[in-house]
Amino acid sequence: MKDIKKEKQGFSLAEALITLLIVCLITLASIPILTKKKREISKYPSGSWICTKDSSGNHIVYSSVTDAWTQTGDRCVFYPPVNARNFEVIAVGGGGGGASGYSDVQVKKLYGNGYSAMEFTAPADGEYEITAIGGGGQGGKRQNNARRCKENPGGPGGSGGFVNKIVNLKRGTTYSLKAGEGGSGGGYNGGAGGSSYVRMRKGSSYEYIVEATGGGGGSGKWGPACGKGDSDSADSNWGRRGDAGSPSGVKGTIEKRHDDNNHVRTTGGALCKTANLSSKSQLKGYSVAGMNCNKFLTDSRYLGLTTAHNLRSGNGYMEFDNVYSLPYGYGGAGHDSSGDRDPSGGPGLLIMYYNIIYSGDGGKASVPARPPVYPQIKKLTARIGDGGTGATTANSSGGAGGRTEYVIETQDREIDGFATGGAGGTPQFATRASASETGFIRGEYGGTSEVKPLKSNATGGAGGFAYDASNPNGQTLPTGDKNYFGAGGGGGGANDTKWGTGGNGAPGAVLISW
Repeated sequence: MKDIKKEKQGFSLAEALITLLIVCLITLASIPILTKKKREISKYPSGSWICTKDSSGNHIVYSSVTDAWTQTGDRCVFYPPVNARNFEVIAVGGGGGGASGYSDVQVKKLYGNGYSAMEFTAPADGEYEITAIGGGGQGGKRQNNARRCKENPGGPGGSGGFVNKIVNLKRGTTYSLKAGEGGSGGGYNGGAGGSSYVRMRKGSSYEYIVEATGGGGGSGKWGPACGKGDSDSADSNWGRRGDAGSPSGVKGTIEKRHDDNNHVRTTGGALCKTANLSSKSQLKGYSVAGMNCNKFLTDSRYLGLTTAHNLRSGNGYMEFDNVYSLPYGYGGAGHDSSGDRDPSGGPGLLIMYYNIIYSGDGGKASVPARPPVYPQIKKLTARIGDGGTGATTANSSGGAGGRTEYVIETQDREIDGFATGGAGGTPQFATRASASETGFIRGEYGGTSEVKPLKSNATGGAGGFAYDASNPNGQTLPTGDKNYFGAGGGGGGANDTKWGTGGNGAPGAVLISW
């Protein structure tokens, strides 16, 4: 049998050496290309440039090369660094100024006699201070009949109730306001005074928010010879006293003028006695000294109600400035035996005090202009828009931010562009009613800028009272600060005693990166 030899296949040593030589030659040829590309990349540096304004209105420039701000006068001029390419430009106008706050005191007064109820629609949610005095009761008649029973003076009427309180009313809800009439038209018994109130309808009935009822009328008294004894006091010859109005009224008080017991009178109503009132009302109460109440209302807000009354006693009725009229809420005196005087009760009174406080809206931020990326720029010139001025008079709009303009010069053309400033804030952004010293409303924040270099949080200016409960002014944004380019100033706040100005918006800017 013949031996069969197996054939072996593969590269010869010569062939392998030739292949290795070819690979080495290719590698050596590639080295200059790789190093050249690396050198080309290093020729195109990166960086940033910013133009804005300082607090004096001068243009200032920031360069990443120097990491410093430099003042440049009335414009900024940018020349690109050597080998810089692909320029991204962002322009932003000045931010709008914030609007101011406003405080508007309102006082509504209703008098009891000759005035009907009025409808009042609350202009804002919040606090309203109500002072209500019910009408005073009429005095009772003396008795004189054909059988000649002994004549006795009638009893005095009671004073109307008195209430002073702060209530919360709802915006858009309609309330009925009424001051009660003084008691009159009675006979043997004097007429009762009417209620003073603030109420709202609920279905078929009413909900009383505040009510001061009128004083009761006094009663007459038949003499002992007629077999009738209806006095408040078993040992007196006077008619029955009228009941006090609720709350805090005074029951008719009888005082004799002479030993004959034929002359009676009543003490004053609620305003002539010491009362604890809120700090806003300032309806000062005074203690009665005999029948004198020379001071009535002293708060200048109630102009027209400050007339001093000199109360005097005469013939069983009360005389005020020599006129047969009574101060608010007084009970009338009863008839006496020497005359036919029958004074009515004093009219009721209703006073509503409230302060509408408005806050200002914050200024709006500028919307940035973003031209296309330019591979090359020869020169850029910029004029920066100022930030809008915050409102400095009450209930006023803030100023609009200024327009930022720029000119870009390339190798073959010139491009003009601009970014409009943000709108100023508007007044009466938010509103509420307040009748307390602590009532306040915050101004709105200014608009947030969309330009956020260095990854900053470019919020707008804070509204008044946002951080400091004593400062109603909106925040003015700092100039030359990278956090605020084109952001709006804060709106002014307000409270019962002061309103705040709007804050200035931030100036605009032109930013370049490459």
